[in-house]
Amino acid sequence: MGSPTFYWYPDGGTIAASREDTSLGETLTSLEEWHVVEREDAVGLSGRQGCTVVGMPRTAVRLTLERFTDASVARQLYALESHLARGGMCGFAADADDGWCGYAENTLDRGDTIIQTTGNLWYFGGSLAASDQLVVQGMGPEGNREITTIQSVSGDLITLSSALKFTYADQVVMVRARDCWPVLYWPASRQGSPALSTVRRMHWTLDLTLEEDLAVAAVLASDDSSQLLGTTTNLRGVPVGSVSTSILSGATVGPAIGGQSDLAVSPVAYAGNLASSYAVRFGRR
Repeated sequence: MGSPTFYWYPDGGTIAASREDTSLGETLTSLEEWHVVEREDAVGLSGRQGCTVVGMPRTAVRLTLERFTDASVARQLYALESHLARGGMCGFAADADDGWCGYAENTLDRGDTIIQTTGNLWYFGGSLAASDQLVVQGMGPEGNREITTIQSVSGDLITLSSALKFTYADQVVMVRARDCWPVLYWPASRQGSPALSTVRRMHWTLDLTLEEDLAVAAVLASDDSSQLLGTTTNLRGVPVGSVSTSILSGATVGPAIGGQSDLAVSPVAYAGNLASSYAVRFGRR
């Protein structure tokens, strides 16, 4: 069994030299996740109720490790806290040996049980197997998300134990092992108290609530991540040109950035806008 691990980039430069893997060394005390939807409700003069979803639905995750005594881990977490407090991002896996995240290459409709995936496109070192829990989530305006289980795996082809509940049309679809997230950030609204507290520096407690940034996850998985990172490789250190962007073409992701209109921006074009808006957040200086 692997250790809970954060993956983050404290500075820019090449991927191999830049990434920090911060392992906690022991099992989390608690891991809680929930779906975040920002919604405005209104009631018209006729009495009819309506609602509007603003922003992309996403997952929030609260990570708690109580009373650990490893001062070396604490020092690494203080550095990570500084990175996140300034708007930096990180990835996280509750078990470094089980983390897996890719994207669907086939169109997914309600009732489907087969997912053709890209394979693992991220820094997680795990693999999928029968009976594993799998998260399927759309990265478009609908924000559908569901948790299912795997019946069998053959290469990059996954057969589910039960049919999908939602239709994921015209959007990038992330497929990941449960309890791992490729891109997380620490919202200012959740920074009311320190992520790390201590009693006389004898033991420490980590209590950190992060949220997904799905638009960045979609772009960073493709060749377009080179525009964000300022390198000739994508997030995994693979040379640009060796990873297909077919999973992204024609799909729509994310809120408007850089003057682009609403949700009708393809991720390929979206990457250029993300470069100026997110490069600092993901660690580039």
